Amino acid sequence: MRGYTLNRFVVLFVTLLATSSAIADFGHYQSHEISGQTLVIASDLGELRITAVDDAAFEVHYAENDVQQLPSFAIAPGRQAVAVDVTEASSTLTIVVDGLTAVID
Repeated sequence: MRGYTLNRFVVLFVTLLATSSAIADFGHYQSHEISGQTLVIASDLGELRITAVDDAAFEVHYAENDVQQLPSFAIAPGRQAVAVDVTEASSTLTIVVDGLTAVID
């Protein structure tokens, strides 16, 4: 039984380590604008683009300053125009399409 408890601890530790390393630093917010179905957020390190692909998916692309980006191949077939609603709070931006919501802090 002791080995089982140790294995659970190792799995928990690795999960916490992987989760904490997934947090990225996108710099300090400078401004944002809406361009069609895309919310563009500028920071001191680059630009974050969140595009409503349809009513069930966002495409997120981060372009760091002075870094060559590879093209994205994750384009859904038959993109459709959807209404994008962006609300601004004191420390967050919220983008909503139909029943899908993304909160940027």
